[in-house]
Amino acid sequence: MSLKKRERCARGNLACDWLPLALLAAVVIAGCAAQPTVTPTPLPSPTPTPAPTEPLSLVNSEVRVYLLMVRPVTTDLAILNARGQPVSVLEALVEELDLIDPPPEMAEAHRLLKEGYQLLAEGTAMLGTKVSPHLRSEAIFMQDWGVRQLWEHRRLVAEYLARAEQEQGR
Repeated sequence: MSLKKRERCARGNLACDWLPLALLAAVVIAGCAAQPTVTPTPLPSPTPTPAPTEPLSLVNSEVRVYLLMVRPVTTDLAILNARGQPVSVLEALVEELDLIDPPPEMAEAHRLLKEGYQLLAEGTAMLGTKVSPHLRSEAIFMQDWGVRQLWEHRRLVAEYLARAEQEQGR
């Protein structure tokens, strides 16, 4: 330390006396982690609820296999993107759906699924050619109705799963 610095510190300069102490205190305080305090609550603690059951676990194996088979083409994203699919993809999908033998409980839902993709394929094929305005509106209607049938399939499956869940809960 230089002589002038020592003289200033010796005279009781506030910066020399308290600055190192303040820095040390700041480092110590910053290094301390806040400890949470447990406060008693007058409210009772919630009782644990049982984990929700997977809806597919409530149905028989035939229905479960069927729903897993058609799941890729019945998701929200698949239905929303169905209108933008090429005709060849939609027609191949209809052929694949023809090969599936649905369980009796899912026969109506499967019919709607197949009809929906069939209408989408036909409407998209019509739009791919040069058509009159009248036929163009018919093609768009076919696509709209096809998407509606896909959502109707989803509704029927959801109702079936809800019934299965209610029966399980009894």
